[in-house]
Amino acid sequence: MSRPADHSSSASTARGGLIYALLAFGWWAVVFPILVVTLNHRVQQMGHFDTGGATRADWSLEFMTHRAIWSTVTCLVLLAALSRMGDVRQLLSSRRSKLLLGMTALLMLGNWTGFVYGAATDRLSHASLGYYINPLLSVALAIVVLGERLRRVQVLAVVLATIGVAWETWRLGQLPWISLLVAFSFGLYGLFRKQIRAAAIPGLFVEGLWMLPLGAGYLCYREVAGPPPAFGRDWMVSLLLVLSGVATAAPLIWFASAAKRLPLSTVAFMQFIVPTGQLLIAVTLNNESLTLAGLVSFAFIWLGVVAFLVDIRLVTRKEPEPASGGAIMECQ
Repeated sequence: MSRPADHSSSASTARGGLIYALLAFGWWAVVFPILVVTLNHRVQQMGHFDTGGATRADWSLEFMTHRAIWSTVTCLVLLAALSRMGDVRQLLSSRRSKLLLGMTALLMLGNWTGFVYGAATDRLSHASLGYYINPLLSVALAIVVLGERLRRVQVLAVVLATIGVAWETWRLGQLPWISLLVAFSFGLYGLFRKQIRAAAIPGLFVEGLWMLPLGAGYLCYREVAGPPPAFGRDWMVSLLLVLSGVATAAPLIWFASAAKRLPLSTVAFMQFIVPTGQLLIAVTLNNESLTLAGLVSFAFIWLGVVAFLVDIRLVTRKEPEPASGGAIMECQ
């Protein structure tokens, strides 16, 4: 029989985990999308697209470059403050880890670019659809790449998600490539990161080291030969671009703290806060419309999500799981 003190300590740990999880997923669902939408509106107000000659794609790449640079700087400060540079040296000493983190860096850039470009072109709801698909896509990747077998309810979840994507493709008259870019880049990112023993901050820092040469080269090109960048030409845009580094690193720390305190099934369920919040931001702040036909796509995705969560519930009833973060990966 457990002592009252032990029960109190366990309850306190669970409450702390829920707070950290709400901070992380709430940040990814609401705060970061608002930052992105605010930046897009500010850049448009300063006439960057009209007088500067930059396209929405140019702005998305600039945003991603600064996010990579400043998140790397933020991680460096945190690693120094926490005396964790030894973890970085350990990762860099392994050729396999360096190469895998180079691949995940490219996938991360693809995921970030899809999300920001979707917001810049008033298609944040498409990015949201990608994050709904991602947990189910990860299951499919586990079958194809890792040789895992699906239970019947999981098969149903994947089928429903596939119907949702197919319907959205038919409705739009074209492949929803932003949704698929977000989903596949994040799904593959999770698959490769599972192969590396790397904590969130050291792993993100090494990924940032891979991205820095690309970012520096791109910014030099923009200053010398391309359309002028928005950074440095408006104080608010410049400040928010710098803060995007903190906005990237902070929720990763909260997520890691939550994953240590909560069961995997709880973390997996709370992950769906993210695309739901993004969809609400898309409709309320980004002036995007969601028609009845569009809701059909999300309805099939949510049916798949429900089936997936029901399966988790059935399994955890039979086999209680430890309070471990498992393989749920970082968002955005």
